[in-house]
Amino acid sequence: WRRLGFLGSLMVLAESFSQLFAEDQRLQFQPQDGYLSYEEILTGYSSALLVTWDCNVLSFYELYSAGMPLLMPGLSLVLRWQPHIRWGTTWDEALAGQGPWFNPASVAHAVGTGATWVLDYSDAFRYPHITYFQSASDLVFKAHTLHGGSLSLRMKAFTRVREQQALRIYKGVTWHLLDSSVRK
Repeated sequence: WRRLGFLGSLMVLAESFSQLFAEDQRLQFQPQDGYLSYEEILTGYSSALLVTWDCNVLSFYELYSAGMPLLMPGLSLVLRWQPHIRWGTTWDEALAGQGPWFNPASVAHAVGTGATWVLDYSDAFRYPHITYFQSASDLVFKAHTLHGGSLSLRMKAFTRVREQQALRIYKGVTWHLLDSSVRK
């Protein structure tokens, strides 16, 4: 969250809206100075909020495969945020406008010219059973109306199908390679 400085506002708004619910149903955010283990996340929380294009890339696949219901910013919100994300740099480099990938002008240009169609092909927007939000109030509403148990089952079923498809592909490639090496 620290890298995405403006998301602090989202956290404050979401936590404020969340006060309308019982204490055990309120949103909680990971502390900026600490990390939660996967065991803590999977046993202590009913869903996870991920913001793509940050350090959460692997977390997306791991949590999805485990059947943890995911809340993620919708595409239109991501396109508003993307030019301001200081990714690929350290926090100090980002504040100084330095770092290998820190060029918000190029991202803003891509957003402005419609060159963001590639996001439609990213797994974050292709995988089914992900809950997308467009604002802090939408996040709180969707977090509290999420049907986690049924979502989790559908996510796990989708993961099993993807694993079976991948295994078929790798088995076919392996047999093809073995067969062609025997012919030599």
